[in-house]
Amino acid sequence: VGNAFIDMDLLDEKGVDPYRDSFDEEGFRKVFGYETKHVFTGVDYIEYYKSLGDNISVVFSNDPKYILNYTKNVLVCDIHTRKRTKRLLKKAGAEIVYGMDEIATAPIDGSGYNADYGLLGSNKATENMVKLFPRDCMEFVTALQAEMKKRTGKHIEAMVYGDFGKQNSMEQYITDKVNETDVGPLGLNGKTTVLATFMKVGPQRASGVRVVAIRPGCCFEPRIASVEL
Repeated sequence: VGNAFIDMDLLDEKGVDPYRDSFDEEGFRKVFGYETKHVFTGVDYIEYYKSLGDNISVVFSNDPKYILNYTKNVLVCDIHTRKRTKRLLKKAGAEIVYGMDEIATAPIDGSGYNADYGLLGSNKATENMVKLFPRDCMEFVTALQAEMKKRTGKHIEAMVYGDFGKQNSMEQYITDKVNETDVGPLGLNGKTTVLATFMKVGPQRASGVRVVAIRPGCCFEPRIASVEL
């Protein structure tokens, strides 16, 4: 979920420069040992990725060119820095470079797709299916807003405000209950499925009813397309 599983203080303690030093798995384990579970999810992603096949090796580097010591064909999976990574790899002699944003950009046999982001932002749905990052969001919410106003006369806005660091008792209760499911980020299991819950309680109506809007923050998101793997 984008969080480092090696603490910066530990890098200092071990004398490792994350901008210069690179490791294969054996070298990494000699320095950092085997206690490398993610601070939020409790998942050891090194072991998890290795469990996906019989021919998987894990290497560690912040220099994308380091991977060219092992293969000339690279699937780039970073997000915000992906364009730079592709450029550096191609300049350094990579033969085939694809990004996650270049896969599933168009429907295949009726599958879901995201023309802008491809597989970026996708979540695991089942063992052979992923939920894609939402597309056409603005068009959807503005159409929904217009329809709601037409039917009810109410101008509805999306609940976009919230502070992950401030949870009232009910928000914290919902967050705790969701995390007890052990669904985990991306559906990979773990102790943290959502980081927070945002709740907005509307004014009480004459009938005594209140409208309550709830938005879990992080891994529960609306998805409108999926891809079977």
